[in-house]
Amino acid sequence: MALNQTSFQMGLSIESISEHTCSLGEGLFCSDSGVANWVDIDRQEVFYSGGDRVVVFESTPSAIIAHRPEGLEVVTTDGLVLLSTESGKIIQARSWQGLQHDIGSFRTNDAVSFLSGTGGLVGFMHVDTPQTVPGFVYKFDAEGNCDLLCEDIFIPNGFVPLNVNEYLVCDSAVGQIRNLDIRTSQAPFEKNPIWTTVSDGAPDGGCRVGDLVFFAIWGGACVKVFSKHGDSLGQLPLPVTYPTNIKKVAFKDEFYVTSAWEASEGQVKRELDGKTLRVCY
Repeated sequence: MALNQTSFQMGLSIESISEHTCSLGEGLFCSDSGVANWVDIDRQEVFYSGGDRVVVFESTPSAIIAHRPEGLEVVTTDGLVLLSTESGKIIQARSWQGLQHDIGSFRTNDAVSFLSGTGGLVGFMHVDTPQTVPGFVYKFDAEGNCDLLCEDIFIPNGFVPLNVNEYLVCDSAVGQIRNLDIRTSQAPFEKNPIWTTVSDGAPDGGCRVGDLVFFAIWGGACVKVFSKHGDSLGQLPLPVTYPTNIKKVAFKDEFYVTSAWEASEGQVKRELDGKTLRVCY
């Protein structure tokens, strides 16, 4: 079925693809073959081959950004890691260079590989008080050399490409999604034009499919759908309270969605909270 403004308003088929329940499932990457790969940030785990295999990292992994011929490229707080999908071993590690913050107080969050295939964007958020201590967005090259692109952003997420130079970046702490031009020099996040705002939950990871843009809404139990200009077109209700990321499966009428489960007083766990889901339309 062609994906358009009306197709996501039809009935959805939703199922868990893995037995694992994540504390903070994130960093979703869908390979060209349609296989899901993701991380559990809190437990420092990387799930690959559709969740059939799991590796525990020493440095906190936060996103998977590419499937190279040698394996998966994983963003961690210490740098870029190349993980062999054959052996499950790390075959290359490149430390971040040029960071302008204390790496001990911040961790990586979302990230993306540039459409050009060389380098990408990575966000850092404060470990203890991300709602009040601002983080950073950097451009990085294939060797992990970083240039500060944006500051005064609290919880950087999203990194959805509109074109080779413009990326949609969320500040999940304030519900803003802004259009970030990677050709600009260091600037406060608020200097970038607002693409849209979200008030009923926090915008998290997302993806673009043609003229539609999808963002998982933390605390909103849904994925919101927008035009490429930021107009709200509706939402996909989900059986999880904290969806964290969404990616389209190539050549199939389905998405993958990661989620989180953080127990709190008085909160009842839903059956699929913390699961990675297949959503078919």
